[in-house]
Amino acid sequence: MSVISGKKKLMLESVQQHLSDSVFCYQPEGYSSKYPNLPGYVGIEVEMLPVDQEMALIPLQGEQGSAGILAAIVKKFGGSLQYMDAEQGFSGGISGLRTSTGDNFTFEPGGQLEFSSKPYPCLNDAVNRIDALQRALDEEVGNRHVKLFQTGINPVQTVDEIGLQMTKPRYVAMNDFFSEIGPYGQRMMRQTCTLQVNLDLGRSETCLAKRYLLANLLAPIATATFANSPMIDGLLTDYASFRSKVWQELDPSRTGFPKNLSQILKDLSLASCVQNYLDLLLDSRVVFIEALNYKVPAKPVTFREWMNSGIDGVFPTMSDLKTQESLLFPEVRVRGFLEMRSLDCQGRAFQEVPAAYY
Repeated sequence: MSVISGKKKLMLESVQQHLSDSVFCYQPEGYSSKYPNLPGYVGIEVEMLPVDQEMALIPLQGEQGSAGILAAIVKKFGGSLQYMDAEQGFSGGISGLRTSTGDNFTFEPGGQLEFSSKPYPCLNDAVNRIDALQRALDEEVGNRHVKLFQTGINPVQTVDEIGLQMTKPRYVAMNDFFSEIGPYGQRMMRQTCTLQVNLDLGRSETCLAKRYLLANLLAPIATATFANSPMIDGLLTDYASFRSKVWQELDPSRTGFPKNLSQILKDLSLASCVQNYLDLLLDSRVVFIEALNYKVPAKPVTFREWMNSGIDGVFPTMSDLKTQESLLFPEVRVRGFLEMRSLDCQGRAFQEVPAAYY
């Protein structure tokens, strides 16, 4: 790395090494000896809409809002509430809850309440934890005449009616960026609800490559099988999964599938997976530059171009690389594990079926 303005300029070799060491990671050591008959860790993420009796989202902040629900259940499960910084909006407002077991509740930009489990040794453990937490939530929201509605997209309220509930600088910049492309970015941020299944990448290089490839191949089947979002803005659409259309249309440079997946089939190796994901990362557009007060670039620029030429004299750092990774939305995102993103959120009775499918 070379140094620019006191910070290290990001080099291509460093990006490749980061993907190899920290993104495409093998199953944690000790798992196979502790759980010799199980295939790997499992995590589940569920996004829910806290709505009133008229199916309208309840306010986010305040004792009677979604944040108040988290403040109440922390007493039952322990853990710690997370708060927004003053410069991020909602000074002192609750932004999430980390339970004593390491599971998390957070809020999405449109006020969706997201539960993210920690990695569990097997699906049964993850399911039992989700069930216990949701029972506590049900009791609390029931006392408030609120319900947690689970579907792939808010079927009734428009993006304007919902508004941007979380005003972190990151979300404000994303809203500005996607609004320049078309209507789907705001829909993604404010209306969509997914159910994500997270699986580890296995114990060997060949297993890692096979799991990554297979996860991508299964994605379209999963979208069709678990489609659960036919309505938007109170109207029936021509899509069984309008959520899927929203994600596919918001920015083609960061959604869908990486190019040349067939190359991995020819070479089931860590190197081929890294190269495949590297191309997706480098060719995705830059959403904002944090060092420039979250400035959105005036014209389209890819991360590769930012690395090579800079923007207003600023070049990306390792921190910017990690931000860019978090702003990739392919059907399968790699984060040290496989994050399957093709699923509409399911009704409570069916929410564990997609995890069993994968």
